[in-house]
Amino acid sequence: GCAAVILWMAPALPLPVGSLFILLLLGLLRGEMPLPQVFQGFSSPVIFFLLGVLAIGSATVKTGLAWRLLGLLLGRGRGGPWAMFRRLLCSLPLQPILIPSAITRNAILVPAFQQFFDRTGLLARSGIARATFLTLGVLNAMASSAFLTGGLVPITSSTLLGGFTWTRWFLLMSVPYFSLILLGGVVLWVLYGRGPGKEPPGWGMEDPPGRLSRDERRVLGALVPTILLWLTDALHGLSPALPALFAGTLLYLPGTGVLSWRDLDRDGPLTLLVTVGTALSLAQFLTASGAPQWAADRLLASGVRELVPLAAWVALLVLLITGVHLGVPNLSGAIALLIPVVGPLAAAVGISPLASGLMVTIVVDTVILYPAQTTTVLLAHSTGQLETGDVLRFGLIMLGVTVAMMNLVILPYWRLLGVL
Repeated sequence: GCAAVILWMAPALPLPVGSLFILLLLGLLRGEMPLPQVFQGFSSPVIFFLLGVLAIGSATVKTGLAWRLLGLLLGRGRGGPWAMFRRLLCSLPLQPILIPSAITRNAILVPAFQQFFDRTGLLARSGIARATFLTLGVLNAMASSAFLTGGLVPITSSTLLGGFTWTRWFLLMSVPYFSLILLGGVVLWVLYGRGPGKEPPGWGMEDPPGRLSRDERRVLGALVPTILLWLTDALHGLSPALPALFAGTLLYLPGTGVLSWRDLDRDGPLTLLVTVGTALSLAQFLTASGAPQWAADRLLASGVRELVPLAAWVALLVLLITGVHLGVPNLSGAIALLIPVVGPLAAAVGISPLASGLMVTIVVDTVILYPAQTTTVLLAHSTGQLETGDVLRFGLIMLGVTVAMMNLVILPYWRLLGVL
């Protein structure tokens, strides 16, 4: 796990090269584990979910639909870069209602924003570009998790913890997530807000044609039923990968589609797929090893709990969750591993199993220290607008913010609701 983190954080090493080396290490160090299990991450439905949503993203950009949606979302860029950034931040709580999956939203928005910044002539890795893509990579995914239907993270947590309705999940998680998103936006403005406040030359977006083109209608014809299938998964029980593959198939089919297979080759999803598959394989490998549970048992046995106050113990729990997630770069995998581990540690200071499970969910979502930890950041990083150091710096600051918010706001809020 430590070697994987070092390889993925090394600035001079491309992510797919580090991923291949990690797979090699897993194969050599697997012990009695059968070799096919080393590569089991590549058989995950997530890989095929990504293929489908990447097709959706490519199709929306190619037909101009992404440009049209981006203009509606951002008021066509009026008011300058940071006014646009504020509109993006304010739209985050609404986006999951329309498109639940943050990965799908990023597959549409990341290339659209890249196209926008290219057209307006902003320098690569400008402050506004970095702030925008960190918002899409980190804060965008957090907005999804405030909703029970927001993707794998809330689904995994609610399944493990049990007893959730859509309303109860939103009541418990909306205040923690939306307050952290707001503070994250403030952090990004402080880090990168030294740029043009007014509209620079060439800024803004041209108004799109009034009517949807035939190709735009075809993309919507694939996207709308796919979103409906995702929203109604409780009724039909389909894996999210199947509606995504349905959309991808429609968009590539002659007669109904707008893409050719050459578009897939050109957009180059191989880096993303190799890195995600490796992350899933590593998560399953570490889960099978039992190392995180062993570390938690040693911590309880050490007697350190009697030496530290409650706030410091909560900070230690946040650091433990962050450390395990560093080595298990898969959100749902890390949550599934950590909830039973953190529960007894939190109970030592009177935190209920439900509250400790929700704490795990929030920390895993909020503290991201390198691109391969989550697919949404990986999509944003693939534009070249972000460096690994940008992700690390923002993640370390959000780690401190999360510790403070957990002690000052989130746990007291849950106490008011009677779940602590």
